[in-house]
Amino acid sequence: SAASVAVGVAASFAATGAVHWGWALLTLVGAVSLQACTNIKNDLDDQLSGADDRNRTPILGLTGGSRVLQRGLATRAELLVAMLAFGLVSTAVGIYLALAGRPGVLLFGIAGLIVGFVYTGPPFRLANRGLGELAVALAFGVGIVCGSAYVQAGTVPLIALAASVPVSVLVALILFINGFQDAASDDEVHK
Repeated sequence: SAASVAVGVAASFAATGAVHWGWALLTLVGAVSLQACTNIKNDLDDQLSGADDRNRTPILGLTGGSRVLQRGLATRAELLVAMLAFGLVSTAVGIYLALAGRPGVLLFGIAGLIVGFVYTGPPFRLANRGLGELAVALAFGVGIVCGSAYVQAGTVPLIALAASVPVSVLVALILFINGFQDAASDDEVHK
């Protein structure tokens, strides 16, 4: 998410010649918080489905989920509190930026939150349907890059949309390659 924000700010700078550094920092905090919120939600979902529990070949931090629950580093209740806290931080940033003159940022944030929550959660479970890479590519590529540029410029410059394409592809490829390691255990839970 930090790299996507940087690309969005850079694209906006290329289009306008200006950077609002305070808003860039707030965008970074909001995007990272939103990613943390949805990643925790994903871990909670994967623990309920058994996907992370069944993973016999995890490479910690890269595949098989974070395994925070499986290693006993946190409880479900603690992760729920952390998820809510990160969600509140990202919401506060979004509301502040909306009130400061960028109301469209709420649409970017809500879209990212929805994608993050239905990635492994009901009712859509996008990752279980072969749509996980596409969903994350759109959220982290198009969504964060264009949303960050929007915060800076008040519109989405065409260069930001163009710059979001390679970011989207790279994000999708990261998920794709990590999926090979998890394939057997994911298959057991129909993911």
